[in-house]
Amino acid sequence: MVELPANNPDGRIATPETTRQPTQQGGGRPVDSAPATRSGLGARFSSLRWKLAAVFVALALPPLVIAAGYLYYELPRSLEEDARVELSSDQRGAASVFERHIAGVEADTTILAELPAVRRYAASGEAAQAGDVEADFLLFAGAHANYLQVRYIDQTGHERVRVDRRDGVLIALPEAGLQDKSGRYYVEAASQLSPGEIYVSPLDLNRERGGIQEPHVPVIRFAAPVTDDDGAPAGFVIVNLDASSLVSELRAAGGAESDTDLMLVDEAGYYLVHPDPARSWSGPRDLNTGWNLFEEVPEFAALVGGDRTPGEAQLELRASDQQLVAGEVGPPDRGWLLVASAPESAILAPARTLRVQLLLVFGAMTAVGLGVIWFATGRLSRPARLLREGAVQIGRGDFEHRIDLPSSDELGDVAHAFDQMAEQLEDSYRTLEGRVAERTHDLQDRDRKLRGLNEIGMGLVTAGAVDEIATRAADYARRLTDADHAVVVFDDPDHPSTPRLPGAERIPESAHQIADAVSGGGVRLGEIRVARSPDRADFQPVDRELLETLANQVGVAIENAKLHARERETVTRLEELNQAKTDFVSTVSHQLRSPVAALRGYTEIINAHGDTIDDAQRDRILDVIAAETEHLTELVEDVLRVSRIDAGRLVPESRPALLGPLIDEVVGEVARIDEDAHPIILERGEPTLVVADPMLLKQALLNLVDNAAKYSPPGGAVHVGWEADPDAEVAVITVEDEGPGIPESDRERVFERFVRLAAPGGGTGPSGTGLGLYITRSVVEAHGGSIGVDRGAIGARFTIRLPLASVGAERSASPSPPVTT
Repeated sequence: MVELPANNPDGRIATPETTRQPTQQGGGRPVDSAPATRSGLGARFSSLRWKLAAVFVALALPPLVIAAGYLYYELPRSLEEDARVELSSDQRGAASVFERHIAGVEADTTILAELPAVRRYAASGEAAQAGDVEADFLLFAGAHANYLQVRYIDQTGHERVRVDRRDGVLIALPEAGLQDKSGRYYVEAASQLSPGEIYVSPLDLNRERGGIQEPHVPVIRFAAPVTDDDGAPAGFVIVNLDASSLVSELRAAGGAESDTDLMLVDEAGYYLVHPDPARSWSGPRDLNTGWNLFEEVPEFAALVGGDRTPGEAQLELRASDQQLVAGEVGPPDRGWLLVASAPESAILAPARTLRVQLLLVFGAMTAVGLGVIWFATGRLSRPARLLREGAVQIGRGDFEHRIDLPSSDELGDVAHAFDQMAEQLEDSYRTLEGRVAERTHDLQDRDRKLRGLNEIGMGLVTAGAVDEIATRAADYARRLTDADHAVVVFDDPDHPSTPRLPGAERIPESAHQIADAVSGGGVRLGEIRVARSPDRADFQPVDRELLETLANQVGVAIENAKLHARERETVTRLEELNQAKTDFVSTVSHQLRSPVAALRGYTEIINAHGDTIDDAQRDRILDVIAAETEHLTELVEDVLRVSRIDAGRLVPESRPALLGPLIDEVVGEVARIDEDAHPIILERGEPTLVVADPMLLKQALLNLVDNAAKYSPPGGAVHVGWEADPDAEVAVITVEDEGPGIPESDRERVFERFVRLAAPGGGTGPSGTGLGLYITRSVVEAHGGSIGVDRGAIGARFTIRLPLASVGAERSASPSPPVTT
């Protein structure tokens, strides 16, 4: 608890009283109250003449300064800026060419890694599927003349599919020609990639049989990881790019007409591309000639580093009469720099000449103006100087001083007013001294209490619950007002956040009492009441003011305590919602990636090579597109249903419906789409009428039966049946599979969003979003029913209970024998 300052034996609020007494001399007037008069240079520069001069300078010089400043800074800067903008433009244009080239190959490599044929082969490893990958690679490489090599390498570093371009002809290497590349640097780098990442190798000259190929062929290697259906690493795709066209475009992008040279250097500063061919490929990985930008311009090496946006000219340097503009291009971790340079002398010479001329003109005009201003201000400052001297004398207490200013203008009126003021001040000063002493005592007492009130506010802020705030407030009120009794009484004794405190009965009716209301959020909560014994003096206005202030602080503290409680609840709810959003985005994005990548890849193949693909290839591609489209549609529908459920917009359009025909439709549709052809055993019950939305109930049952088929082994049956329970007034629907069953600990979790149980022996089980059972439960509960799961005869058995449309209705048919579809 915050303690009030107290230095009186009885515990009342008190602070040491200090008053500053002015130094007196004869006549009772202070001699130190007037400001001291400065002399020497300080007085000269603070005089009115200098101030008037400053005003005239401020009025006369701005047009000249603005015009000269504009000419001095803007015109030369415009000349320099134009030259630098042209240099930066050349660099950005070349960087844009480079980035587009690299981004195109990265996109192609990603598409190749996500082709369904590649992922199927990576998952199964069956040699029969290698032909599909080889055909896709040939199609892709045929559409890009600058791709020297396209390969699929498994996770161990062994080539599995390889397509080479030799003398302009694409060749698919036989299995005997495939090699172990596990020791190559780009294979080791690619094996460290995560899904979605791209590795880009250094730009260097291609080597054949241990030597650099002649003529020179610059090469960049791109690698992207391949994953199986469960997202596990399954190798990677590598594309070798012939960068000759990229190098030619960079050399052609230099602005010859503007004397701009373009250079591409690696992370160590060695030239990859230079206007002088003898300096190109100077690094140890290539010709090893030793030409290095960082050694030629050491100042430039000090600037390299930090976070930069690729392709933008972010580094500028003037060195050796050269203006250099550079920007990082390519992948951020590769360190390639694209540098544009131009002679510094050509950029700065016109601006320097223009600035010298402007300085000479501006200096002459300034000297003439200052002379005129100094002469004028001397004539105007004399009356003001006399007024200042008189004011200083009066300020020192010399009220008999008079100002001798023979002038009939406004300044003369001011001098006369100063003389009258001196007479009035002498009369008022003596009266004021007595009043100041009395008021000083009152202010010291009030200041002592206000400082205590400030500490009280801090104490209330640190209090947690409302009852603690009220307890502290009562103690503060008693000490602050020097009362014998104090209590906080709340209006609502039943409200959990406003407990009624004892103590009101201790205040005698004959005591001196004052009270003030406690309000929070615009609502009265209660009051603070203090009292003194009848034999003591009554409360003063300052006590009432202090109690009012304390009551306001109590109301704010109580409101803050409630707000903090609500804020903690809100934060907890927001954290739960944020986690749900993260789970939702992660699951849906994983499920959508495969069909989208397949559709994109095959669509681009058809668009680029539609005229050259034979009928068998086209039919295979169209079948894959159709299957992936249907899969994508199902995923989107599930997401939309979950959105409607979360938004509270899942409202069934219920009406009486027979279960038999509805279940027949569900069984027929599952039998049509079931790839493993699980037999469905239908155990028909009596004709049963329920109140339901047929479309929603059909979707819920379809999810259950399809889920049972997915978790049943190949050839395993799915059992579906229903019956009416008139006693419970419900229809009971069961769906049972012959799968591994569901552990009892997971039987509630299976109905949550995104939950997919592991398959026996490990793994994630059949693919899916984990939304089917969540949607089914939401639909059933929206119909006023319930769903549960337990152990069936073999596998898992799901049971749905729905309200009957009419209890005790006549049964028009007996149960039918089981049916297998």
